Amino acid sequence: MINPADDVWVWASAALFLALMAARAWVVETGRTRLGRTSRQVKTLTGASAVVLVGLIALLGMQGGVLMVTSIVNGTDPSKAFYGPAPAAPAAPSPTTGG
Repeated sequence: MINPADDVWVWASAALFLALMAARAWVVETGRTRLGRTSRQVKTLTGASAVVLVGLIALLGMQGGVLMVTSIVNGTDPSKAFYGPAPAAPAAPSPTTGG
């Protein structure tokens, strides 16, 4: 099931992906390479971005995809999903106390 604490990892990987893409864009725009050639830094940043993107997609699938599949299979409403410990049942009144 979904763990709300794992949302931090989703946001962190999304921020890392954006930072890597920004760094790659900066290297491409400021690099002085010949037309048709790609520098080693651009290739490295492209590879790192791809790895982070795969991880981000996996995390998104793990967090939201599980809820979606469970909701479709069971026919439940995803907005009514409960993620914490089960609430305790209220205690029944004791017949000796008259309450």
